[in-house]
Amino acid sequence: MSAQVGGYTKDWLAAKREELNARFKLAARRFSGLDGNAALALLADLLPPLAGDGGPGANELLDALYDLVLLHAGRGLLGHESAQQGTFATMLFRETFPKARSFLLEQPSFLPAALSNAAESMGAQGPLYARAVAALCDAVSSADELKRAAAVAAWRLGEARLRETALEYLAALPPRAALTALRLKHWPDEAAPLASAALSGDAWHGPEAALSSQTLERLPKLAPPEREALRVRLAERKPSRGEWTLAGRLGDFTGFGGAFDEPPLLLDAGARATRHCFWALSTEGIFRIDADAYGWRCRADRKADLPTQEVKAKPGKLGALLKGKPATPQLYADGTYSAAGQEEQIPQAAGATSFAAPDGALFYTRRDSFRVRVLVLPRASV
Repeated sequence: MSAQVGGYTKDWLAAKREELNARFKLAARRFSGLDGNAALALLADLLPPLAGDGGPGANELLDALYDLVLLHAGRGLLGHESAQQGTFATMLFRETFPKARSFLLEQPSFLPAALSNAAESMGAQGPLYARAVAALCDAVSSADELKRAAAVAAWRLGEARLRETALEYLAALPPRAALTALRLKHWPDEAAPLASAALSGDAWHGPEAALSSQTLERLPKLAPPEREALRVRLAERKPSRGEWTLAGRLGDFTGFGGAFDEPPLLLDAGARATRHCFWALSTEGIFRIDADAYGWRCRADRKADLPTQEVKAKPGKLGALLKGKPATPQLYADGTYSAAGQEEQIPQAAGATSFAAPDGALFYTRRDSFRVRVLVLPRASV
């Protein structure tokens, strides 16, 4: 193959011919669909632009990219420029890696594989993740910044398990990188800490719901103390009065993107449950659900041992008098919701079979649905 390329990549191929041939044979045994000629053509096409004229990290980068090309080509995820256009691997090699070359050279043995693993773990969102990382390359100045911003982008694309980590990274990123990761490039730099604060206060509402267009317009003109006051206000979750609104439907049939094979029941996790983390029971066991405005993830939790929190019929007047006000939030079958000594009617929750009510959110299930519904109160914008 070295005859098909020139420059630094040709010298690297010639110097490592025996080792690379052995690695190719191992890959061919692992992936029966790995076509030798097609893989060689891919390597000749993809490696030289990323190797450039060499320099620090170039050898290590070529090593990492060589194995990634064989891995994804062998699995049918990477091919000629006219083929596999929609795969995450194609996006990475043809869009993301060229833009990220300087950052890949900083961490050549880690960053290419890390971005590949992250994109693959995003499932159907993998190509969008790869494209989002490419967009971040103009807004960051180091490989470490790119990794942190990429985690925020993964969260924004639905990886709810990253929420706490992403919020930590978000607060420390340069404004342009933070806003780009949140797909808010049109916002002024001064809005970055406010967007981060809004999501820390309540991730069931996106920053767009927290900051009005009027505030965004006048933000660059505000004095630092005024902007700080806005940030503090946004970080405090204070829902406005109004009707409960449907913020999400989480879960689905087994084999269609979810873990439930029959309508689930929500569990009483006590202090472990939060506004964005709760547990459900299905026939396959107990599952932890992480969820927010950007998406949800469901995973088995084999160690959990939690009681169900089923909805009961509302007691009559005598029963209510004898029992008194419930000490914890309670949802009744007719849609009555009792919390903090107050009762209100939530029509959409009537007929629920189980519920959880951590930190001002209301999750409930139905007998005829595989989804968990999420109700939250509206949030007033500033």
